[in-house]
Amino acid sequence: MRFVKFVSEFLKHPKQVGAVAESSPFLARKMAQQINGATNVVEFGAGTGSVTTEILRHLPENGRLTCLEINPSFCEHLKKIKDSRLKIINDDVQNCDKYIDDFDCILSGLPLGNFNKSEREQVLALSRKSKTYVQFQYTPFLRTKLKQYFRDVKIKFVLLNFPPAFVYISRNPRNKPRYSEGYSARKIRRTIFAKKIMQVLLICANFWTSANKILK
Repeated sequence: MRFVKFVSEFLKHPKQVGAVAESSPFLARKMAQQINGATNVVEFGAGTGSVTTEILRHLPENGRLTCLEINPSFCEHLKKIKDSRLKIINDDVQNCDKYIDDFDCILSGLPLGNFNKSEREQVLALSRKSKTYVQFQYTPFLRTKLKQYFRDVKIKFVLLNFPPAFVYISRNPRNKPRYSEGYSARKIRRTIFAKKIMQVLLICANFWTSANKILK
């Protein structure tokens, strides 16, 4: 039973699995609907396959779905899905380029909130190689980060899931992350502001010195 398998693996590897229950049919359907006819689809963190099976329902007959799942127990469960369009890979998503270099759409159930900054940045940088990146999370705070990598980011809320989830649909990837430009601009503004503060302080100091001389 998929539910029992999922909960069992969560208890063993809570940080890696990142959810106490598998995605509901409502969440799986909402995510799979976003592939919009894409033929080369990749799924990050397929788990027990609740989203996987829904993707296959929406995938064109000539399509290909590659699932990367780091948990070997989940991979054995995924292999029970019999579909010639499906390929299961037991590896970290950061090694995705070793197996596939051409994909139109990425759907991800990775618990990005459990990742450190470096791991999260690597996943998002990889996702930018696709035309569409669909990621679900349990918080509404990912949009700003995704906007650094994609021009268009929409959010859909799925109440009928445990817990309720937010689906982020990101399209039109940027040539390079916007944060690098934003960071440089902020750094320049801070430098200019600091210089102006120093100038004001020097003027005040000179004025105070002159005033003391006059008073004496």
